[in-house]
Amino acid sequence: MRFNGSAWQVPKPGMPVGVPSDHFNGARREGKSAQGRQESSSSPPHVSPAHPKPSAAAFGERSSPAFFHQVQLEEGNNMTARCVVMNAAGERPIICLHPVERDIHVSGELMRKGVWEAHLVHHFIKMLKSNRDAVVIDVGAQLGMYSLLAAKNGHRVLMVEPLTSNVDRILLSLKKNGMSSRLNRDVLLFKNTVADVAGKQFKTVTSIADNVGGTQWGEAGAKGGDTVTSITLDMLLPMLTGSKSLLMKLDIEGGECKAIQGARELFAGKRVMAVFMEFGQLKQQIGRLSPCSVSSSMQVLHDSGLTPFDPSGGKLSCCQDTDMRRWGWDVIWRRV
Repeated sequence: MRFNGSAWQVPKPGMPVGVPSDHFNGARREGKSAQGRQESSSSPPHVSPAHPKPSAAAFGERSSPAFFHQVQLEEGNNMTARCVVMNAAGERPIICLHPVERDIHVSGELMRKGVWEAHLVHHFIKMLKSNRDAVVIDVGAQLGMYSLLAAKNGHRVLMVEPLTSNVDRILLSLKKNGMSSRLNRDVLLFKNTVADVAGKQFKTVTSIADNVGGTQWGEAGAKGGDTVTSITLDMLLPMLTGSKSLLMKLDIEGGECKAIQGARELFAGKRVMAVFMEFGQLKQQIGRLSPCSVSSSMQVLHDSGLTPFDPSGGKLSCCQDTDMRRWGWDVIWRRV
């Protein structure tokens, strides 16, 4: 399944979702195929866990606007990077990092402890185990930690990440994990921003020199960074035909409000079982109508049947401004 500029080349009706069964068999014998022989010799042998039985629908859309930038394996720049094995339950992926002096939080924590956001990852793993057929949508994938963890444990994954240096490291991590052949099969990666409208040009703008994970984006004309095109999350729906359940990570440095406004149809379908969302940046926007009404966006999630919880497990009140000002930095929305 590849994007040819205007449409996906998808399997014929009746073919399984994502990667054919012979690919999964090959993945369990990593190194016997030509692709496997090209993987890094420094990678440990990859043993796939039991994968959920695919449905008959194709994991990919039938037509796609030209402003989708679907990343291809050959876009990687053959970079080198320090990589670590993630400290997590189940199949543990290798994550390739930024130099710590440029990314003191995410890469720094992964270097020191093998995990970033351990308080969220614990819950994320539980949701992966209880939703074995779920597709993971990783909005603001950054280094791809959540997606690589999900893919390593047998889930189909769709990542959206605008920053070239992050995309390069995701591609390197796929190689280190012996999963390069899964790209554009059951692992999709798009180099775009997510907003409430599609087709707008944005530039990534890093406001803190030692915090790549804090990269924000603004309309074209802002200083520095990559120029990327926006998509909406509702535009992903054709790719998710036949997927009965979805898990989402949403962390785009204050852009979450507009991303949700562009995902009304996705959430109305009631297939999203959980959203792991950074809320800290949005707290600064509470009570404002511009750039987006936080309360109306949170109401979209609430109306879809999702309930907000603190990572410690406490149920949160929603969705008045006075309620949300008491929320913490991270919020987990769950279908209960």
